[in-house]
Amino acid sequence: MAPMAHDELPGQFRTMRKPKTTATMPSKRIEGATDRLPQGQREAVLLKDVAGLSYQQIATVSGESIPAIKSSVRQARLSLQETINRFYCKH
Repeated sequence: MAPMAHDELPGQFRTMRKPKTTATMPSKRIEGATDRLPQGQREAVLLKDVAGLSYQQIATVSGESIPAIKSSVRQARLSLQETINRFYCKH
């Protein structure tokens, strides 16, 4: 998935909600885990889970197929889940 600048998104997609974080897990840990994701996975999961776009909307914006986007979102979620699980297993 090619990188998209914020101003390249259609107007209705430019307003993104702030990600929700748990009170017990520092947001820096989540941000760091998100930053370490491959670019395509990071963009897909942020557009899906933070911005609330549908798979079809992400496909329209990115030019990727819906199956490719679903795969990227799934892989990103699994990576983030591993990071969260490691945090809770240590504490």
